[in-house]
Amino acid sequence: VTFTPGAPFTLTLTAAPSTLPAGNSSALTATATDQYGNPVANGTPISFTTSLGTLSSGTAATGGGSASVTLSSAIAGVATVTAAVGSLSATALVTFTPGAPFTLTLTAAPSTLPAGNSSALTATATDQYGNPVANGTPISFTTSLGTLSSGTAATGGGSASVTLSSAIAGVATVTAAVGSLSATAQVTFTPGAPFTLTLTAAPSTLPAGNSSALTATATDQYGNPVANGTPISFTTSLGTLSSGTAATGGGSASVTLSSAIAGVATVTAAVGSLSATA
Repeated sequence: VTFTPGAPFTLTLTAAPSTLPAGNSSALTATATDQYGNPVANGTPISFTTSLGTLSSGTAATGGGSASVTLSSAIAGVATVTAAVGSLSATALVTFTPGAPFTLTLTAAPSTLPAGNSSALTATATDQYGNPVANGTPISFTTSLGTLSSGTAATGGGSASVTLSSAIAGVATVTAAVGSLSATAQVTFTPGAPFTLTLTAAPSTLPAGNSSALTATATDQYGNPVANGTPISFTTSLGTLSSGTAATGGGSASVTLSSAIAGVATVTAAVGSLSATA
């Protein structure tokens, strides 16, 4: 006398492993029994669906009461897999975690700013499938100029940020690194507005009919030479200047003063609200 299994009465679904790196596969096994706990008949079709990733098949036939498929996903996240037979269904969760850092980029905002201000440096790391790396991944930062708010920052959503400030004008090369990966970004700190102005004459005493070089030097509030091309005006109480205006180069601008008339010339250089005499 042969007693055959009854119709499916219970259904369970397991995933092995239930947590794995993106790009790998988990085995999903559905087990169906009749009301007496007997494995259902061989060949009973069980359907599978998933909210994330790709199943090796949408249907599998039982053998010994169980049917299996595999689930893979290149996208990190949590997959809800559902097995169904008749009116029964069962679910299992499979978590695909991001892989190791594979790409790293670094951006600066702004990338050009006046000295004394701060730029935000953001490093973004992804795995080989483009998923943001796991939260808390430490990224290190170094700079050739200025001061970073921190030498290390932990990722959140795949990105980590620090700020860079510098009172010194120039170009900072910032490097972010994680594992064997590195990325660089340049931040240009420009001189601020003229804050100090000095004027020198060389020579300051000379025979009439000769020329003296007048050099005006302008710096910003941090002592940086002002931007090249800053116009400085010159006036004199005696003699003739080679020009009434000269543009700075390296923070300085020069004109010459000559006079056939003996006497003391007061030369004034001016930029913005600043002035200096010699």
